[in-house]
Amino acid sequence: MARPRRLSLDIQEPERSFSVYRAVRTDDPNDAATLERGFQSSAARGLPPRPGSVQVSTPFIYNGVSAYHSRKAALEHARARRDIGKPIGTHVAEIVLQPGGDFEYAYWGDDGHLTVVADAVKLREAVADIVPI
Repeated sequence: MARPRRLSLDIQEPERSFSVYRAVRTDDPNDAATLERGFQSSAARGLPPRPGSVQVSTPFIYNGVSAYHSRKAALEHARARRDIGKPIGTHVAEIVLQPGGDFEYAYWGDDGHLTVVADAVKLREAVADIVPI
């Protein structure tokens, strides 16, 4: 199997507040499962990087969580995953990234996809809204 190429990412910290959107499994941000599955990276959960993925070659992605720049893109992605029998959640959370909040992010991939690296509790505390898929 070919090794995935290492991505060259423009890792940034927010200079102003803005929202990102992530699929989660409940509408309750205080639910323990939401904290673990919704806001912890694979690395934080003790999972190995997915074989053959950019998680192997790009540690920033392995240490972060996926999100989208728009609610629409997050909903479309979540619906597409559900429709192929690989659901990633039942809701989409709006997470407000603020300057000085210990958030880092990098856009990569298609459709406004980005990875956010932050403590799971800080991500949960940054939830502004959760809507059903």
